[in-house]
Amino acid sequence: MKTEGVSKQPALVQALLKPEAYPHKPSKVEMVQTQMSFIFLTGDLVYKVKKPVNLGYLDYTTLKKHQFFCKQEVGLNRSFFPEVYLRALYIAR
Repeated sequence: MKTEGVSKQPALVQALLKPEAYPHKPSKVEMVQTQMSFIFLTGDLVYKVKKPVNLGYLDYTTLKKHQFFCKQEVGLNRSFFPEVYLRALYIAR
């Protein structure tokens, strides 16, 4: 997946591209994108952040919708892949 230059990304994405943003302090962070998410590869852990998009069949345009759908995704996928889908986290400065 193609990624844009760092300076063109939202402030949240720019912040999450820095290793010091993570509690486990990875040596590097790489990002890939899907139509719906930014995905941050940080060594053994991967973080997925929903984009604030409305594609008709899904709507992540509000914080309440983000929270609901993230919890739904983690809950569903943990039943199949408990070692992969650990939990949904809040992002704070």
